[in-house]
Amino acid sequence: MAQFIYNQSQYSSTVIEAVERASALDEIRKTLLSKLQKARDDQKKYYNRNHLLVSFNVGNWVLLNRKNLKMVLEKWGSQAYKLKLTPAYNKIHPVFHMSLLEKYKQREGKTPPPGPELVDSEEE
Repeated sequence: MAQFIYNQSQYSSTVIEAVERASALDEIRKTLLSKLQKARDDQKKYYNRNHLLVSFNVGNWVLLNRKNLKMVLEKWGSQAYKLKLTPAYNKIHPVFHMSLLEKYKQREGKTPPPGPELVDSEEE
């Protein structure tokens, strides 16, 4: 019992004042927030250096994974687009992230090629 009371006692040499502790924690917090903001700014700077803003409009032709020509039906959120898929792709969800899409560059005097011909609901 005496040891319990001795261990629960506070001594002036081991007690940190609450105000000092709070101010020390506040300084640490301010330092961490400033370093976090600097890290965010650095990430933003390096991301924006090589990033090109790409957007598509409804009715635009796009290449899905650089090979399949599809038409944009609508924009979903800030970075996804719903595409018009052929019946052969009916098991695939029609919304794709913009990183999978590339704008179709039409050659002068040519129209976009039609979608693949379907024979018994399968591409030929």
